[in-house]
Amino acid sequence: MPEFCGKCHQDGAYMRQFNPSLRIDQVDLYWTSVHGQKLRGGDEKVATCIDCHGQHGILPPSDPRSKVYATHVPDTCGRCHGDSEYMADYDIPTDQLAKYKQSVHGRTLLQAGGRGAPACNDCHGNHGAVPPGLGSVANVCGQCHPVNAELLLQSPHAKAFEKGDIPACESCHGHHDVQRPERDMLGVGEGAVCVKCHEEDSNGYVTASAMSSIVERLRIKRDEADELLGRAERAGMEVREAKYILHDVESYITKARAAQHSSSLAKVQLVVDVGDSLADFTIKEGESALAELGFRRRGLLVSMGFIVVLGLALYFKIREVDRKHGLD
Repeated sequence: MPEFCGKCHQDGAYMRQFNPSLRIDQVDLYWTSVHGQKLRGGDEKVATCIDCHGQHGILPPSDPRSKVYATHVPDTCGRCHGDSEYMADYDIPTDQLAKYKQSVHGRTLLQAGGRGAPACNDCHGNHGAVPPGLGSVANVCGQCHPVNAELLLQSPHAKAFEKGDIPACESCHGHHDVQRPERDMLGVGEGAVCVKCHEEDSNGYVTASAMSSIVERLRIKRDEADELLGRAERAGMEVREAKYILHDVESYITKARAAQHSSSLAKVQLVVDVGDSLADFTIKEGESALAELGFRRRGLLVSMGFIVVLGLALYFKIREVDRKHGLD
């Protein structure tokens, strides 16, 4: 089947008539894949072109009806890889599809329709699909998360992972069941991934605890500023600029979380320091707005008191005038 499809799809001159931009190395890539290698070894259960693209109803990947449209890829791969009976002859798990659908990637792609989220082929490849080697996991993840990958490569973990033949990103985040990072992942508390490897009082344990603490302090400041500005805004005070800057504080919390991949307390502290200064500014703006609100309210009370006294004085004066003229 690959060679049959390849009679056209490997012929550059022929394919140029229909789509000059279409690659013509799909068949060569297929033979490098696990599927292709097993097919050459006589295993006819493996996927070939028609298993993924269909037969008479072949559609381009950009067509939402296509079996290889982004949101359909997990189920297309899962027809084999999620079938425990079909995969019984192979020493690989069959729960990848179920895990993927519950992951942050799967929920983003399949439920939210975010086509930028990775599906099976984004990590494993298309025609040349192979399982990523342990040493290449960070490179695979780094295609979408370049900042985190670069910081990880600069960290002490990079050499340790390479020396121990340990997958980098997967060790903390998992692979098919990757979840949105939570705040308790960093540190030494319950749910922290750092304590899986770092024993109490070790350098890694102390660093993880310190990084978690400084980021948490920034979060507390952010929450304090948000509460102050919220009170001021609900009271009708003008705090739009401060609220805009508060969004920057949130971005520095995110940057600090990314900096944690460096395993460097100093690098995390540099990011947190900038966020701290912005948070301090928004807190002062919130306090200033509330102080001005208090001043206005006190001024209003004084004014109201003065008006009441003036009104009473006027009332008694009118009564006095009325009595003098016998009008009372």
